[in-house]
Amino acid sequence: MKNSLTTTLTATNSSNVRNDGLTPSQERAIEALLTARSIAAAAREAHVGESTLRRWLRGDKNFQRKLRGIREESLSHAALQLQTGVSKAVGTLYDLIGRDKGVEPGRASLVRTALEYAYRANVYSDVIERMKIPEENQIETASQ
Repeated sequence: MKNSLTTTLTATNSSNVRNDGLTPSQERAIEALLTARSIAAAAREAHVGESTLRRWLRGDKNFQRKLRGIREESLSHAALQLQTGVSKAVGTLYDLIGRDKGVEPGRASLVRTALEYAYRANVYSDVIERMKIPEENQIETASQ
């Protein structure tokens, strides 16, 4: 994830502000926020003050937009990975059902959990797509 994130965040112009409007410090902060356990830890990892990072999270629309976009991309990737495991989970479920000895509770629980997360990821993806439609309509209306 970090390699693709770093690539996503690296188009620089001459004023030390990236083409997407972020400074190198803000880019480091976004990377750190994706992996750190707390805002304080992310601030330390990114070498920025915690109050600065909190200010960006509260009031910098460009920072918020970029962070939200990268989080959505990360969650979409995770959802895709869960969807690829659905076939295997269903196959395992059928194997468990067809056993004469009874169902193994541990395996059945893992299959159920995998299917539940895949379902939730699908719902999440649908909600995100539906939320984008009004945004796209607003952009089209504004440009007319």
